[in-house]
Amino acid sequence: MSANPVEQPKAQAVFVGLQSAVEKLVAETFPGPAAPVSFHREPSRHFFVYRKIRPSLRLDVELADDFQSIRFATGTSESRFGFRVIAAGEVRLFHNQKLWTPEEAAKLLLASFLS
Repeated sequence: MSANPVEQPKAQAVFVGLQSAVEKLVAETFPGPAAPVSFHREPSRHFFVYRKIRPSLRLDVELADDFQSIRFATGTSESRFGFRVIAAGEVRLFHNQKLWTPEEAAKLLLASFLS
């Protein structure tokens, strides 16, 4: 959890940025209707990615109810990106002692699908 609470609109904007980065990376890496990996967006606070031939390989990502973190989970593990308020009130993702851009976080989330 962030030392400074993050306002809901800012948390939502960061989540949407991450969601867009994941969707773009999936589309670029696996183009076309026969793509082996599928991205699904659910109403505003959840999305998931899965491998069509192995649906058990699934990544779920959701904005926490308190808007202070983003939970991500696979069948075998669960973790979170926290939010950190940095200069000029900008909100960034924070995980494993590092600040992440949405694009970097998307690559981390999709690592098991891209290898």
